[in-house]
Amino acid sequence: MIEEAGKRLAHLENVLFKVSDAYSLSNIAGNFNGAFAVLFWCHIPRERRREFLSVLCNKLESGSPVVFVGQLPDNDVQSHSTDHYGNKLAHRRAAGKDFSILKNIPDRNELLADLKAFAVDIQYNRYSSGFWSVSWKTV
Repeated sequence: MIEEAGKRLAHLENVLFKVSDAYSLSNIAGNFNGAFAVLFWCHIPRERRREFLSVLCNKLESGSPVVFVGQLPDNDVQSHSTDHYGNKLAHRRAAGKDFSILKNIPDRNELLADLKAFAVDIQYNRYSSGFWSVSWKTV
């Protein structure tokens, strides 16, 4: 995905792609003034959300805007299993192999509770297109 995105945006001089561990960002230098992610939140293990948010917010200047967009529950949710942390696992078969994919779809109250220590001006929206968004500013 990084390689493909790099090809599509190669003409932009102010775009840099790096692969990094979202729970450390140790190879990402400097601070930033915003963050945006689509369809990422559902893949964060419940037990690592605070860790992720702490690392992300430490890379952002105070007052930075952050936006996450995710999927609302669909009919597929009933087929998910749950691990001992409460994570939902979607089971898929591709290329002759079975996979379990972390797919936590939070509700509004869960998101607000997760963000409480890291965010101000939290705005949550649900869309008829099957998605939610949450935006906030870092403390």
